[in-house]
Amino acid sequence: MNARALRPVPGNAGLSAAPMPLRQGGRGGHAPAPLLWALLPLLALAQGAAWWAAGGGGAVAWGGGAALAGLRGGAWALRGAGGLRWPGLLMVALPGQLLAGGLAVLARQGLASHPAWLALLVLLLPMALLLLWEARLLADSLFARAYRRRHPALGQAGGPEPRVSVHLPTQDMPPALLRDTLDHLAELDYGALEVLVLDSSHSPESWEPVAEHCARLGPRFRFFHLGAGQRAARNFALREMAPDAALVATLEPGCRVQPDWLRHAVPFFRDPGLGFVQAAACAPERGAPLAERLAHAADASRWPRVQRARNEHRAVPLRPALALIRRPALEMAGGWDEAAPCQPAELGLRLLRQGWDGLELADGLAAGHVPAVPQASVAGLLHGLRRHGAALLNPRHRGLSPAQRRHLLAEPAASAGDALWLALAVLALPWTLALAAARLLEAAPLLPFLLPALMLPLFRLAQAALLAPRGYRALAGLAALATMPERGAALWRAALAPTAETGRPHRLVSLLLALLAGAAGSLGLGGAQGLGWAGVLLLLAVPCAAALALRRQARPAPAEWEAG
Repeated sequence: MNARALRPVPGNAGLSAAPMPLRQGGRGGHAPAPLLWALLPLLALAQGAAWWAAGGGGAVAWGGGAALAGLRGGAWALRGAGGLRWPGLLMVALPGQLLAGGLAVLARQGLASHPAWLALLVLLLPMALLLLWEARLLADSLFARAYRRRHPALGQAGGPEPRVSVHLPTQDMPPALLRDTLDHLAELDYGALEVLVLDSSHSPESWEPVAEHCARLGPRFRFFHLGAGQRAARNFALREMAPDAALVATLEPGCRVQPDWLRHAVPFFRDPGLGFVQAAACAPERGAPLAERLAHAADASRWPRVQRARNEHRAVPLRPALALIRRPALEMAGGWDEAAPCQPAELGLRLLRQGWDGLELADGLAAGHVPAVPQASVAGLLHGLRRHGAALLNPRHRGLSPAQRRHLLAEPAASAGDALWLALAVLALPWTLALAAARLLEAAPLLPFLLPALMLPLFRLAQAALLAPRGYRALAGLAALATMPERGAALWRAALAPTAETGRPHRLVSLLLALLAGAAGSLGLGGAQGLGWAGVLLLLAVPCAAALALRRQARPAPAEWEAG
């Protein structure tokens, strides 16, 4: 049967049995606002007037090129922006013109002083496009005209409860941590429930206490020791779960669910088009350890404004913890992809491409969730781009809507921006040595390095200040700075050396010391140019220092999350 034609939903208890046509990926969205058509040309004319007023040889030509480039970039970033209020339109259109003007200034100055400057545009142009992309995501989260996709509080569903099969894959985890997770599952206020523990631990000291604890909890808890078959654990659970199970729940070790998790999430599946529900973790209390509060502040997927925008545009990502998936949708997608570094994220993309909707609940329904380490998440992003690159990157592909592509590519865009920033920081070191050796510090390319060194960290801080929940904005800002070198390095490792070890702090220390030494050497050369170049190197060193300062506070990720 053609999966794009009909969605079969079997008659499981408590769920709709009516088939439903799949939603095609199309363009959708709101009609463009009239203000949009006037805003972009006005900004382009303003930039052209500024170049004309500046005068000089070729100023009019450069100004015209910058204005047209800003007009094109703003129109690209504002596609389907009729659902934004005017501050959101301005938030995207104005940076488009500013970035185009800044690149034109750099190109003109580079041609007039040193052609080597033009090589930096190879890094700066994609960084400018990524900043425009992230500015549009920020506008979507802050300045939507209305949220049309509302989900009322459904409460307890009437009639029989659909059976839920909870799958808990684990490997070499502390038995006490798993017992705590299982005890919270045993307290769930839901009758039609089974729990399958899929342990791939190597040592009997790790899995035998968990097996004994499952036996004490009763027949609803079943334990399986799979040896070294960790990646096949989730597909093994699909074969072993109850035949009448209508929903599959995934959980991570250390996740302590609230008693009403399933009571709250299951009723949403009365919508026959809903493929999965992704719940959120509770925010740590004020007295919680700094590591827990830092993990919450650093994970933008938990922020309510980001979740609301993803729900509105049907671009909810599937995470390993607190996910509830309709069984027919999972089976139609072919089960779990055992080659994927992060199997839930890859499955979520397949479900969205097939037309299923996803829902993200902002209510905290668990505690103790630890996000994935950067290397594992970046490897999952690259795998998703390889497997679904046509749907994610091709604007004419009908598997996903433009809004879905925009939000699903938010994390890859941020990682790519951080990788470019890291490349610029590394490139500044040999450039410093060459300038110092030739005693030509007056030829230092201050602007090409200063703009990204200043703009990208400021943008990350602005994102945290505007989107993070109250009480976490300062921590979110620090975490945003600390994530830049970590995520950028993880992307380079995953792209160039996928088998490299993760988390090598000495490389970050070396980069920080080299930037500080370069800044001190530039100050020793004296002059305004030396002072300016030292300031650029110090700005590049700030995120590295933040990463090292917060590294010890971050909770180490167990092997389960490293493997996805």
